[in-house]
Amino acid sequence: MESVIRTANLTQKGYREKLSSVADGTLGLQHVDDEFDAVAQGLTKLDRYWRFQSARYWEDAIKNGNGGLLELARFASPRVSPHLPWGREFMLFWLRDVSTSAVPYHRVAALTQLYQQEHRVTHGNPNDINHALRVLDVEALVTADRAFAAILQSVSEQVPEAAPVVFVERSASDALSELRVKFSQAGFSI
Repeated sequence: MESVIRTANLTQKGYREKLSSVADGTLGLQHVDDEFDAVAQGLTKLDRYWRFQSARYWEDAIKNGNGGLLELARFASPRVSPHLPWGREFMLFWLRDVSTSAVPYHRVAALTQLYQQEHRVTHGNPNDINHALRVLDVEALVTADRAFAAILQSVSEQVPEAAPVVFVERSASDALSELRVKFSQAGFSI
């Protein structure tokens, strides 16, 4: 477990350095051409981030054969050629043509990754993205992890399909009463 946390810390440090260098919202965009630059600059920083991350994810699965993305590669291989023009045109497709409502899971994963950089790495971080995706499958997501709840709240502000996040204090003396109060505050009746 310590090696996983150490790897996550190094990864997070790299992301933080990248994000701090792009505080102006360009996400380190280098000039490609006028059309590409106009499309990329016409998006918000958050939209650019999840779109670039999603494009890289698909490219890594299909073109590069990343074994960690085997399920995505199996799904995509009969539908998407590894010989696509992966550069400019593929990125333009993700920046301009992909509808935000068509890929909520990609948005949640990428935005969770982005917002995680604002919090300290703990033993739970490596699985946070997997758990965050559930926010699209449930009526409410309950967590006792304060940082994770804050991350999901930020994600929910960008992804309207996301369920409300219910944060429950770990130190509550009566967990059931705490859940009832929190669910009531979130608009649910128990």
